[in-house]
Amino acid sequence: MREFGRAKELLGQESSLSGLCGYCWSGKLAVAPDGKVFTCVMARDWPVGDVPSQSLSEILHGGELARIRREIHETVWLPATADKERCPQTCGPDLACPCDPLLCPKCCGPTRLR
Repeated sequence: MREFGRAKELLGQESSLSGLCGYCWSGKLAVAPDGKVFTCVMARDWPVGDVPSQSLSEILHGGELARIRREIHETVWLPATADKERCPQTCGPDLACPCDPLLCPKCCGPTRLR
């Protein structure tokens, strides 16, 4: 059990970025019913925008989304994948490469994170 949602009370802990799986940096967004925008459904303690007061375009191109994605990438994703086998550093299709393209740190990734 991780310290998100109702589990925060059960565990008696505050949410921390280190509890996330790390995929939140990779281009996903979650919009809550009240219009708050997060990098994923588990990252509700780190809002990156608010649809009632901003357009999705403003949120997507805004500094807060880039900042939190960078922080998740650097503090959660990279440490979690540091010992994983990496793909060759190419951006071309390679059906022989069995690894997850998200493990390739320099391959065609989001440019805002570099």
